[in-house]
Amino acid sequence: NFLLPQGKALRANEANMAEFEKRRAEYESKANQQLAGAETRKAALEGAEITLSANAGPEGKLFGSIGPREIAEAFTEAGHALSKDEVLQPNGAIRHIGEYEVEVALHGEVHTTVKVTVNPA
Repeated sequence: NFLLPQGKALRANEANMAEFEKRRAEYESKANQQLAGAETRKAALEGAEITLSANAGPEGKLFGSIGPREIAEAFTEAGHALSKDEVLQPNGAIRHIGEYEVEVALHGEVHTTVKVTVNPA
């Protein structure tokens, strides 16, 4: 087995189970703090929107694209700290001007939607 020799797991014996039970409150407290922080950030992001400018052709197609990094940087500059890993774009990067609803995953259980408007530069 890989986990036991590397120290990444322990056998489920009585001593190890008792040690885990002692630390359970710490683990639950930490998880609840992370969830509460994500809920607070979600409340701050509700209704948030940004406007980005990008070079575009006459048909509205961008010369390039707008991905999670650009969206996260724009929200961070607007005062809403956001990581590029939290921005979800399942349909790929934005390649046309217009208004888009972008999903943001702040926690495994906390998701919200923000508005991104792309205008031609």
